Amino acid sequence: CAHSGIVNVLTHFLKKTDNDRIYAVIGGTHLGSASDKQVEKTLEFIEKRNIQKIGVSHCTGLANSAKLYNRLGDRFLFASAGETIEI
Repeated sequence: CAHSGIVNVLTHFLKKTDNDRIYAVIGGTHLGSASDKQVEKTLEFIEKRNIQKIGVSHCTGLANSAKLYNRLGDRFLFASAGETIEI
């Protein structure tokens, strides 16, 4: 789970790796209890960074998973245990 926020985790990753691209994010976004504003900021970050795959888990919550799916379409997947993800 990205307890400190998925945007914070990814921003830290980008700084530490001196990288400017992220192809995929797989794991808990911890957006289950996030406000609409936080979900919107997360979606804006994903779109701005052109992240091609986002595989979320249970801590994203069903309602916020649906918001991500509705906006990201086939870039979104629910990454449950045992899931095979083709990169």
